[in-house]
Amino acid sequence: MEKGDGKFAHVVFSSGKERMRAWKALREDIAGSEEGILQLDGEVTEALVEKTGLLQHLELCNEAMSAYALTKVEAERRAKQLAEQPDEDGFITITHGSSTPSFGAANATASQGGQAREGSKRNRNRKVDNRSGAEFRTFKISM
Repeated sequence: MEKGDGKFAHVVFSSGKERMRAWKALREDIAGSEEGILQLDGEVTEALVEKTGLLQHLELCNEAMSAYALTKVEAERRAKQLAEQPDEDGFITITHGSSTPSFGAANATASQGGQAREGSKRNRNRKVDNRSGAEFRTFKISM
């Protein structure tokens, strides 16, 4: 067998405990005598261990994110279900959507070319022009 030639195997462990035993045996074999069954240099073994750790971390992150997504969906479903149930007096609360677009919708229309009014340009912020008593003159009764 020439250097560089080798055989490959796909190994599946039945549990994490078995995998840890195999890694421990590999480490002991590398640190042990030169006549071991399997001999890999330390860098290859460490790279394998590191890659396995990253894969485990990725799996844990994916599990946590999917669990979070499931709990969020479940909480929304429960909230919707509770909102449809009558309270202790037998009344059901009915809510109406707001007539003004939400913050996200206002930003979406602004980014698509529509313009949202700035705070100072809103109708409720406009001051009535009272210069020269225009309203007073309109309602003044002359005798």
